[in-house]
Amino acid sequence: MKKTRKRKINVYFVLGLLLVLFGVLNLIRYGYTEYRFYKSLNEIAQVHNELKVSEESGLSRNEALIKRNEDMEVINLDYVGWVSIKYTNIDFPFMITDDNEYYLNHNYKREKHAFGSIYMDYRNTSKFTEEHIILYGHSVNTKAMFGPLDRYKDEDYLADRNIIEIVTSDRILEYQIFSIQVVDADVIILDNPSRINDINELYTQFKAESLYDIEDVSTEVKQIITLVSCEYSYENGRILVHALLINEQNLK
Repeated sequence: MKKTRKRKINVYFVLGLLLVLFGVLNLIRYGYTEYRFYKSLNEIAQVHNELKVSEESGLSRNEALIKRNEDMEVINLDYVGWVSIKYTNIDFPFMITDDNEYYLNHNYKREKHAFGSIYMDYRNTSKFTEEHIILYGHSVNTKAMFGPLDRYKDEDYLADRNIIEIVTSDRILEYQIFSIQVVDADVIILDNPSRINDINELYTQFKAESLYDIEDVSTEVKQIITLVSCEYSYENGRILVHALLINEQNLK
């Protein structure tokens, strides 16, 4: 009887120890993932700081942006450009490849990473000429990747943060936000960006489905960009931030 009880105690002890070890290993793995992610963020911040250094050394902003593009292309040939929104933490390079899975778990240096990178829909092209451009990014937190997009659910947040800047290999493009959507990803499917029948109809549709009314953009509807990230009020929710091209200039 005593032996049976002792065996039970030993089994519980071993199970408890295994659970503790499992928990510790998970914490170490999560900590390492966080460390690598913030290391990656610091590296991106350094690339951005080098832009300022280039400008301070006498280069024009366009020349400094060209240099940044060239430096990024050396790091990764999938690099397309840089997306930023003033007064937010969105200030990142973005990539494109032949599917929408790869950069879900690879960073901008093509290193395996759970938080991935910002990337274009594979049905777009690096030329950035389609009428509908789609960029995806994880919602890591409100300070990284596309995490800040969640704050656009608050209308007040939009006021000073309604312009998205995209820098590609040959252009600087500005887009003004005109619609914020929260959707169930299992229900809605974004139109194939390479097969838009009528860009004006798409603009009207996105505007009508916005969480709140946003003042009309008084410009011709030539190109729409949509930023997509996770949203947690649905089990498989997405937040979509739609913006209209309002200005572009040649980089070179």
